[in-house]
Amino acid sequence: MPDPFEGSRLTLAWAQHHINYFGAHEEQDFRVTLADTGLDTMTGARVKMIERYIDDDLFMVTYGDGLSDVDITKLVEFHKSHGRLHKMKLTASFPSHFNFIAADAVNNMRSALDQSVYAVAHAFAIASKQTTPKIAYFPFASDAAAFENTLKGRSAEIVPPEIQALFRKFQPYKGGNDLLWALNKICNGNKHKLVSPVGVATAGYRVKARSSGFMSVSETTPIWDRTKNEVVFAEIGKDADFEYNFEFGLFIAFDEVEIVGGKSAQIVLKFFAGEVESIISEIEAESKRIGIIS
Repeated sequence: MPDPFEGSRLTLAWAQHHINYFGAHEEQDFRVTLADTGLDTMTGARVKMIERYIDDDLFMVTYGDGLSDVDITKLVEFHKSHGRLHKMKLTASFPSHFNFIAADAVNNMRSALDQSVYAVAHAFAIASKQTTPKIAYFPFASDAAAFENTLKGRSAEIVPPEIQALFRKFQPYKGGNDLLWALNKICNGNKHKLVSPVGVATAGYRVKARSSGFMSVSETTPIWDRTKNEVVFAEIGKDADFEYNFEFGLFIAFDEVEIVGGKSAQIVLKFFAGEVESIISEIEAESKRIGIIS
């Protein structure tokens, strides 16, 4: 007999393949000079060590993935004329394919849950000599009341009581299992603005700085401005002679999605996948226990 849960597992596996893209993928169309600057060297010292590769006194540095649509020429002109705010800013448009990869992963996980419910409904119909259903969905809901209404509707007819009890255990609604609720919310949201770059201070935000003129450095962790894709970490006088080391990092996060907004997309997707895999396994085990599949 064919495995009724094979489709769910394959769909979930494809979602997990997309999740891995956020942690390990290949970029193209750029040139890299790789310079060994040591394991524990601070950022400013690393720049000093690659000085021989720089042909001009004026140059720009980005740490990690630099992404934005900033006009570099205007940015340089602004800093030449003002010499006050020192920022880290993304310098190229955020690649849209990250949104579609995240969306495809989430949609596949939602589909895997739906397929598992359909597998149960189909097997239950055959076992009870009823007409097999054309469709069946995992019972996501906005809240507990809506969830109970869903179970009392179509699900009560096509899914055995033991599986309905599992659904209640899973609590796929807001205020129950918020992670499952967020998974469904993302599936129904704007796929073009699903994820975005987010800056985060590393190592608890540490700055080493000195200046012979005016220099103001934030004593607390600076806040990443997601609307401008930048962070301001120092204000320096135009004629000041200064030197500083500043550490900051970037990660890709879910955008304005309640529960998971601002959190690492890769980590959230892995949590989603683990939850979905656990649910499918429980549904399969209970279906075997009650004898509707072998």
